[in-house]
Amino acid sequence: MKRFIKIALISLGLFGFTASVFGAGVAFGGSGVLFEPGVVRAEDQPAEFEVFWEVWNLTQRYFIDREVMDPTNLTYGAVNGLIQALGDEGHTRFLTPEEASRQNTDISGAFFGIGARVGIEDGLPVIVAPFDGSPANRAGVKAGDIIIEVDGLDVTGLSLMETVELIRGEKVRRLF
Repeated sequence: MKRFIKIALISLGLFGFTASVFGAGVAFGGSGVLFEPGVVRAEDQPAEFEVFWEVWNLTQRYFIDREVMDPTNLTYGAVNGLIQALGDEGHTRFLTPEEASRQNTDISGAFFGIGARVGIEDGLPVIVAPFDGSPANRAGVKAGDIIIEVDGLDVTGLSLMETVELIRGEKVRRLF
């Protein structure tokens, strides 16, 4: 009987020790007190991505305004920054699914506006080409014209998509 009690006490002690160690590991492991979480890099992933993941983890851990911590927006912002770093202004750009859908609408011709293709040149919105017979063409708008205002609003600091959204609509808006 004494042997059974001795085995039971040892088993209970080992169980308690194991549970305590496991609980401490869970508590400290998630807190980052003992070590920072590592990033596993795929074999074909550039080493520079480690900087991205380090910043991602630090932001997730320490950034105070949790309401702006939307992973989709952060990912789209990072991808957009990558594309902008290429320096191919006006030709290569990242589109969110909503922007891609809007561009598909543009290509299909199912929208209203001034009737001109708009692009970016030297950071400013410009007319690439007015469409034949369009309100822009009838108003004398020419390829290369810089768009400075739309309905009295300065658009020189806006993105191309923001400028196009202001120009687009069911009624023709004044360009200047």
